[in-house]
Parts: sequence; structure tokens; C-alpha cells
Amino acid sequence: MVEIVEQLGLAQLVDLIEDDHAGPVEVAVDVVETDAVWVVRVWEGKGDKFRETPIQNDLATRIQTIGDVREESADEPVLSISSTRSLRRWLQSAREELADQEDDRGWLYLSTHDLRRTWATSLANAEVDPPLVLDWGGWEDLETFLDHYNGTYSSAAQRRGREKVDWL
Repeated sequence: MVEIVEQLGLAQLVDLIEDDHAGPVEVAVDVVETDAVWVVRVWEGKGDKFRETPIQNDLATRIQTIGDVREESADEPVLSISSTRSLRRWLQSAREELADQEDDRGWLYLSTHDLRRTWATSLANAEVDPPLVLDWGGWEDLETFLDHYNGTYSSAAQRRGREKVDWL
């Protein structure tokens, strides 16, 4: 579970799907290779919107392998989420596993927004273009993104930024 949280960003998936004002949801999620990258496709996510978020090649391969060896037909999505409760249980399991692994109770307070913010900040630290991060994350408003999801830059990112100008 922790590995999936780290690689996929469970919070990313949760936030793409979850709507606090909605009841149970049935969401189909597919993994597809595009011209650029492997992506997770959420067909009717939060607000009934279509989303695509990139994932690592090895995770895509593992998901495809599961799809190839399972009993369900190839037309059925590899991951089908029947409720936001399922997503919350996954996150709870990941929190407990991290708290045990790291011997740190602080992990028990980890939220989907913490993971989502970390995911976005990691992309920013890697100098991924902010409009691309917005697209991948399903954000529509740059101001909201910057206010709520763009965390503190790493020391390495701050050094790279400083090196770009002589007068700092």
C-alpha cells in the first residue's frame, strides 16, 4: 500500500474522484500508454470530469500484468472504486503502515490534501511547468493551486532558482 501511495499518489486519485457532497460513487480507472507517458485515466471523477495523471512505467506494467492474469474480461477496468469510503480505508491503511515503518505517530494525521500538496510540490521542485502540473492534477485555477497545493520548495530547488540570476 505504501508503495502505491508513493508511486501513484493515492491522494491524487482520491481528490480526482472524491466529492465531499456526493454519495457513493462507482468510478472506472484505466491505465493507458499515451504518446508521451503512461497515465491513469479516471473517466468520471470529481465533478464528473475526465482526468489523466501520469504514472511511472514500472507501476503501469504491474497494473497491466494484474489485468492480464485476472479472471475479469479485458473490457473491465483493472481498478474500480465503488465508494469514497474505499479510498479512505486505503489511506488509513497507508497511514498506519507509515507510522509503524517510520516509528512516528505523525503519519496517522496524513490527509489526502497533504499527499496531493506533496505530489504537486515534488513536481514543482523538479521544475515541471506549473500549467502542466495544473493539467495533470485536475486544477482549473492557478490561484487556488498556488494558495493551497504548492508547498515549500526544497533547498535544491531554491538553489537552482538562485543560480538562474546573478544578482541574488
